[in-house]
Amino acid sequence: MVTINPRFAEGHYYLAKAQLDLNRVDEAFASARKALELDPRSSVAAMGYFVMADVYGRQGRMGEAERALARGQALEAGLRK
Repeated sequence: MVTINPRFAEGHYYLAKAQLDLNRVDEAFASARKALELDPRSSVAAMGYFVMADVYGRQGRMGEAERALARGQALEAGLRK
């Protein structure tokens, strides 16, 4: 989907998750960042922060991982209201 429509944010979110599942962490991070640039208020935007938190955690950057996780959780909670 992102090849056909590179501005489709949700496609980038799901691509980031798939890349993370395949341990392609650099690509996953880039896809999550792109998705957040395109649509930071998407119904699945929290996934972008969760992917980034996972990548940071794998890199041992725990402070950044915690901040990304908190942003994702806050966004998720705000979308539920």
